[in-house]
This record gives sequence, structure tokens and C-alpha cells, in this order.
Amino acid sequence: FVAPPCRSIHRGTVSQRAMQDGSLFGTAADPWAVWNETSSGPLGAWLDQVFMDRFLLALLRNAGDGTSERLQGPASYEDIMATVADIHDRGLRDGIDVSAVSRGTLQSLFPDWPPSPRDTVGLLWWFERLFARPFPVFSAKLNAQVTWAAAAWLMGPCDLEDVATGELAVGDGKKQRVKVRRCRYLEEAGCASICAQTCKIPTQKFFNTDMGVPLRITPDFATLECNFEFGVPSNEANDTAVLDTSCFPMCSRKNHQQHRDKSSFSMGKDARPCDATSALGRTGQGHTRKRT
Repeated sequence: FVAPPCRSIHRGTVSQRAMQDGSLFGTAADPWAVWNETSSGPLGAWLDQVFMDRFLLALLRNAGDGTSERLQGPASYEDIMATVADIHDRGLRDGIDVSAVSRGTLQSLFPDWPPSPRDTVGLLWWFERLFARPFPVFSAKLNAQVTWAAAAWLMGPCDLEDVATGELAVGDGKKQRVKVRRCRYLEEAGCASICAQTCKIPTQKFFNTDMGVPLRITPDFATLECNFEFGVPSNEANDTAVLDTSCFPMCSRKNHQQHRDKSSFSMGKDARPCDATSALGRTGQGHTRKRT
């Protein structure tokens, strides 16, 4: 018997043990929150497919492997997860910056217009200066609403909830948390490193740096829930707890020899229990780049 993770009911936070103990993976997941072939997000199945097609194309282009030119027909979720896994494993095998590819994918979903005076995506540069800086509360709530409405196809069923005011840097907390009830992305990946290196770290950096909107992402590996808290800055303690998660029981990358061969990725005494995450490095530094 594995005890469920300790949770703070009034704050909705996740215990460090729940994040770091990979053996708890999925043990307390909500059976009623499974995404299936009849599911759709708030905007409907047609737009879900449009978003899926665009996201897969952006992934392939940012991965730089040339396969985007051969993409035919509508994208499937299996196509996306296979591409994500390939990008992650190329980080282990070839040393590509997985987090930078993921962040670049998010950047390339936005038009490079109006033109920006710097080497950044135009719309993101202007959003930060015209909205995020002068209207931070509006921007935090707007991004929570858009994420809830447009990203359910990627993450699974979502609810819009309040954030505890004691943790906020921006806003009153009303409707600033997107709670993913059972993360489809995490469940399909089945890997703590893929969660950290292709989602949590680059997505936080994208919102905090590229859009100027504070965001903290906190997954719960036992329930498969994930909290996107807009108006709450990411912090090292939260990131470290996720990066230090041990391998899930079914992780196909556990004890992989490539993790040990890539000594340039090793963090020595700071290496995490998850073999793949340790091999890819601690921070997954990204960089702002202009879409081509």
C-alpha cells in the first residue's frame, strides 16, 4: 500500500514527497478525469485539432530534423508525444538543448508581428510592454483564461480556480490557477524528465521571461494533477523538487547507458535521482530567439 501524497487543502499545494517520489506515479489519479477520443476543450474539437496541427509543426521545425516538410494529414496526439520523446532523447544522445527547443516551440506559435526592435518574436515583445508591464493583473488573468480555454487538448480536463493570496506577486488570485485534473501529457510521457525538461521549466521561462507574466507550474506525480499559477513567480525550491524526482517505475529511460556516457551533462554531486533528468542538466537554459 502506497499512501497518497500530503496536500494542503486550503492552499492546493503539493508536498515535496509527492513530487520527488517517482514510485507514487499515478497512484491517486482521478479515474473520472481521463481524456478520451470523445473529449474536447472549451473551444471545441475542431479548434483542438487546429491547435494540435500547429503545435506538432512547430515542434518539428524547432527540433531541426527536417521532418516537418514530410508532415501529411492531421496530427494525432500520439504523433506529438512521439516527437517530444524523440527531442528529449536527442538531448541525451546528441546534446541538443531540450528546454530551448521546447521554449522555442512556444515562441514560434506567436506571429513575429508587429516587428520588434530586438531579436525577439514581435507579438511577445509588444505584449510584455503594452500589457504585462502596465496591466499586470489583467495580463495574469487573461493568460490563465486563455490557457484554460485553449490548452485542454494538450493537458487534459482543466478547472479555473483561485490562488492563495500569500503566494501572489500579481493580482488578487481570483481565477488565476489553471488546475489540470489529470495531465494527459505527463501520463502519456511516463517520464519525470520529459515533464521537467519539455514542459515545466521551458513553459515557466516562456511566460516569466518572454511574456512578462509570472507563472509557477507544480505537478503532482501521484494524482497526475498540475497547477499553473499565474501571478506566482517560479522559484528554485519548487523547480528543484520536481527536478529531483526519482524515475517512475515504468520509465523506459531508467538506467539507460547513454545517461552515463554523456559525462558533459552530469551534474556530479548535484545529479538528480532520475537518470534522464540528471543527464540533461539542472536548469535547461533557454534563450529568446526570433522565429524564422
